[in-house]
Formats: sequence, structure tokens, C-alpha cells
Amino acid sequence: YLSVMGDVGHKVRAILEGSDGYHRSWEGYGSVWTDKIHNTKARGAGVVDYLQLQDLTNGEIAYFRFPCGEGSRKVNLNKKEDMPEAQCFTRGGAGYRKVPGGSLSVSKVNGVGSHKSCYYLSVMGDVGHKVTAILEGSDGYHRHWNGIGTIWSDCVHQSDGAGGRGQTHDFLQVQDETTGEVGYFEWPCRTERGYMSGASGEQDFPPLCERKHAGLGHSQAVCHGGGPGQMCALCIEKQGYCKATGGSLSVSKIDGFASMDNYYFLSIMGEVGHSVRAVLQGNDGYTLDWTNYGSIWTDKIHKPGHGGRPADAIDHLQLQDMTTGETAFLQFPCAEDVKSKRPSERHP
Repeated sequence: YLSVMGDVGHKVRAILEGSDGYHRSWEGYGSVWTDKIHNTKARGAGVVDYLQLQDLTNGEIAYFRFPCGEGSRKVNLNKKEDMPEAQCFTRGGAGYRKVPGGSLSVSKVNGVGSHKSCYYLSVMGDVGHKVTAILEGSDGYHRHWNGIGTIWSDCVHQSDGAGGRGQTHDFLQVQDETTGEVGYFEWPCRTERGYMSGASGEQDFPPLCERKHAGLGHSQAVCHGGGPGQMCALCIEKQGYCKATGGSLSVSKIDGFASMDNYYFLSIMGEVGHSVRAVLQGNDGYTLDWTNYGSIWTDKIHKPGHGGRPADAIDHLQLQDMTTGETAFLQFPCAEDVKSKRPSERHP
């Protein structure tokens, strides 16, 4: 498959000619997503395809060839100099990434239990914009998705050896087909960077917001601060209520008691009628997620120290309003998450 991007609103034509007489053509405004193109397995070895692109608004023309010819520079997934700069996760990692200064973000969630051979991607763009995501593995694995404003992928087979693919490298290209913005993501990282966790690889969440609480005594359980556009997480020690300043998303944390003493629960509120997604990720690898309209009442969440979880586990919660794109982050408890810091940021 080919994804062709031009200037927004410009009519683009793509013409493919094969050395065996194979011919295809497509047209679109700003971008072209082709249908199936038969490869050499179907057409025979030694076939060369030539692609001509034309911007029919300004007259620009570009040419491409597959495979590369003599003297051409080949792109190799295993050579970092051949790939564009990308936001990354370590092997087997999960968490949140956003292109600096851009609108495109990706949340990567690892499956658990019967789904542990899969991971899932939540891709966010601007509300109402068409978004395309294309995933390519160094083993030839290929997936693609389209959506308006957001994409929630189905199962993507793990590239860490757990999904039957062996240890491979996955590269994700995300495109806002309304503005032309492009973002790149990959796992594992090509460089020694990323937030590390001793349990499941990478956890990357914003640092804690400046702690602000309302009232005195028990009202200290009401926290606020942060807000839309601020990459920081609100926090609460035990149970209580948190809402970002100027935001629409709020969370009430309720500790279980008696027979439910090993659990806590979350009540999440968003705008009426808006689809809300919540992803909880512990730095011990514990993962849960929920989606609903307007509000979410979670099922049981094991407290740290129970259900096989270490007593010092820290839970990170990411909330997304899938209608407006608003995102909020929370953390329980308020302790510094040393496990999730970059090695260079950890105290000696």
C-alpha cells in the first residue's frame, strides 16, 4: 500500500507503472491512500515499479522507484540514520507520547491475560480531522487505520517475542490529512532514552503538577491545578476528588472497605454525551482501561500491596475526551515515581 501526502487542498495524482506492464492510478485532494498493490510474490521476481506523483495545483512532480536501483540509497529499519526522528517506547513498553509542538499523540497499551500477545494503540489528532496511522514492522508486518479525530486500533501482535513475531522493530507513521501534519513513533527506541520500569519496560507520564488542595482537614483530599495544555499530573494520596483547572474531566477516588478493602474504585466525569476513555497504568505493569459516554464507574482496582502488586506501586491515569481531544493525567499516590524516570534524571 502507498500513502501519498501533498499540500492540503491540492489535487494530487499518482501513477504507478510496472516493468511487467502492471498499471495503477489514483487521485485525491491533499492525500492519496491506495488500495492493494500486488507485490513480487504475485507478479514474479525482478519486477520494478515506477511511481510518478503530480500536484495538479502547482505542477510539482516527483518520481519514486521500488525496489531501489543501482546507486540508490535504501531505507533500512535497522539503520537509525535512514529513519526520521521518532517518539519512542522501549521494547515491551507502554505509555503516552506526543509530538513536541504538534497535535498528534499515541498511547500504547499492552494487553493482559488472554490478550498479552497483543498491544493496542490510541491515536489522537485534532477534533474533526481525518487521521491515518500506518504501522510497518521490520519483519514485514503491516497494519493501517483511519479515523476522524481519533483511532483506537484492534490487536497489534507484540514485537517483543510474545506475539509470535519474534523481536522486531515497529514503526508508526501518523498523518493529519486535514493539515498535512505528520508524526513518527517507534518501538523499541533506537537510542538509550525513554522512561524505564523494572516491570514492563517503559512508563512515560508527565511530572506531577504543583500540589494544590482546597480547604482544610479532610478537604485536603480535593486537589486542583494543571489544566488543558499543561503536561503535568494531579495527584491524591488516599481518596478524594481531583479536577484540572479549566478542564472538564474530573476523578473521584474511593477506597474500598470491609470485604473490598483490597481495592479502590474511580468515578470519572466528563462532558455529557462525550466519549471518555481512561487508561490506568501502574509502574509495576498493572494495566486497566475503560471507555464510556459522559462518565465512567470503574470495576475493582487492586491497591498496591494486594493482588500480587508491590506495596510501593504507583498508578498513573490518563483521561481523554474523545470528542474535544482534552487530556488529563493523574497519579496515585503523590510519591515521586523514581522507576519511571530517565536514568539520567534519577538521584544518585
